[in-house]
Amino acid sequence: MRVILADDERNVRSAVKLLLEQEQNVEIVCETENLTGVIEKFSDLRPDLLLIDWDLRLPAMNRAMVMLLRHRCPGMR
Repeated sequence: MRVILADDERNVRSAVKLLLEQEQNVEIVCETENLTGVIEKFSDLRPDLLLIDWDLRLPAMNRAMVMLLRHRCPGMR
């Protein structure tokens, strides 16, 4: 499973990454502190899962960005 991990707290990202890397079928393809970083890399990365901190800086904008990303990759969870 290809995962993008987005959280503005570095310690949280590190802890979640450490947990996910214990799983054999999980690959962290991108870590970022904001969804702008995800948008820039999304087309090339094609994740199966986008794991984000929902309150990441601008919650209203996050909802719009997530909807855009889901439209670009309908199979993503």
